[in-house]
Amino acid sequence: MAGAGSCNTGKISRKSYNRKSYTRKNGVHVRGTHVTARCIKNRGAPGKWTVTHGTKGIGKLRKGRLGAVGYSSKLPTAARYSALNRAVAKYGALAVYRMLNAIYVYSKRTSPKLSAMYKADRNMVGRMAGYGKK
Repeated sequence: MAGAGSCNTGKISRKSYNRKSYTRKNGVHVRGTHVTARCIKNRGAPGKWTVTHGTKGIGKLRKGRLGAVGYSSKLPTAARYSALNRAVAKYGALAVYRMLNAIYVYSKRTSPKLSAMYKADRNMVGRMAGYGKK
């Protein structure tokens, strides 16, 4: 494994992990494999989330909560907004606002275009509930 100090400037050490097998939408099966430890480009700003769940950070995402009500980043705006209305009815406006805010913050550096979409969706939920960006 690449040690903490063995990566060049601008890179960080990524631990090894096992990637699960899956089937693509076109039906092709992709085998699971072991991904080795290596140095990767450092994309993050420090302090977004800590493993120890200390005072820093906004917490870990819970996958699938918005997807359970039909929300997806691939949907057109009207369909996303109707899914967000269902999410507000199920979880409450503040919870949905916070979920979208977490996705927005965590994807800012890795996917800026999607991050802007999550921010707009978050602001829409905030306007509906009377808080956040007006």
